[in-house]
Amino acid sequence: MKITSDKKNVLLKRREIVCEIECASNPGFVQAVKEIAKETGVSEDVIAIKKIASSYGTSLFVISASLYDNADEKNKIEPKPKQKKEAGK
Repeated sequence: MKITSDKKNVLLKRREIVCEIECASNPGFVQAVKEIAKETGVSEDVIAIKKIASSYGTSLFVISASLYDNADEKNKIEPKPKQKKEAGK
C-alpha cells in the first residue's frame, strides 16, 4: 500500500487520504479499512471509505478515505446506512 495524498481538514477534524493498493481482486470496504488501519496506525472505527476505483484490467486500486480524530466526530459527519424495509409491508 502506498499513500499518494494526505491532507488535514481542520474544520471537519479528519485526515483525507488517497492510497493505492495492489490486489488480485477488488479489496472491498472491509479489507480496505483493515489495510489503512495497519498502514496508518489508527483504529478501524474512525476510518470512512469514500471510494474504491480501478482501471479495467489492472490490479491497482485507488482508495479515498477519511480518518477522523475520534468515533464521535465520524458519527456526526458520516451518513448513516439506510435500513432495509421488512418484507410484506
